[in-house]
Amino acid sequence: MRRPLKVKNRGWIKLHRSILEHPHWMSEPFTRAQAWIDLLLLANHKESHIRKRGVLVVVDRGALGYDERTLAERWKWSRGKVRRFLQELTEEKRINRKISQKTIPKNTSVSACIYILNYEKYQSGDTENSTEDSTEDGTRTRMLKNKKNIYTSDFLTFWAAYPRKIGKQAAFKAWQKNNLPSLDNILQSIGRQKQSDQWKDERFIPHPATWLNQGRWEDEIKVKGDSW
Repeated sequence: MRRPLKVKNRGWIKLHRSILEHPHWMSEPFTRAQAWIDLLLLANHKESHIRKRGVLVVVDRGALGYDERTLAERWKWSRGKVRRFLQELTEEKRINRKISQKTIPKNTSVSACIYILNYEKYQSGDTENSTEDSTEDGTRTRMLKNKKNIYTSDFLTFWAAYPRKIGKQAAFKAWQKNNLPSLDNILQSIGRQKQSDQWKDERFIPHPATWLNQGRWEDEIKVKGDSW
């Protein structure tokens, strides 16, 4: 019987958030390990804000403004499983759940965020994207890219869900300048519109920037089985 491969702890690697856009990432129910990495990837690398039920919520660096229902849909889990997993992470002191001190009012249950504890340990020097690859002949190459990741985690979640990947920078500008509803509402609208006849042909799917600028999340889309 072959012994399991032992991997020595040789430090850490950087994992680019673009992995969230790969179809394999969301293709199956998540494992617990994948869910943990997903939390790390979704955590804000700089402060931003979202709206949850009309409350303007400040999401600090190292935090993410996702609730159990959204994570359950994303990970293809039950809400009970998500709740138990987050409780495990809390007990292991890997996360905590609290309200940002910058959010007003602070006494609302909808404004609590998930905070990655020791976030800087995972993201030290994150302005430099450094990877180390090995080619088949054993030659190791080091690629240094001094380009900051300009996209916020909530935008990347929108981008991963939106079916037409055109004009990412234009879409991000639209994401920043428009007064958008909550990320949950955006994702629900996209999910519903994906089921419509109009979106079966990619040619009729608006560019993501157009969809955001025109407030197309409010479109009334008829889905098979609806009765109006």
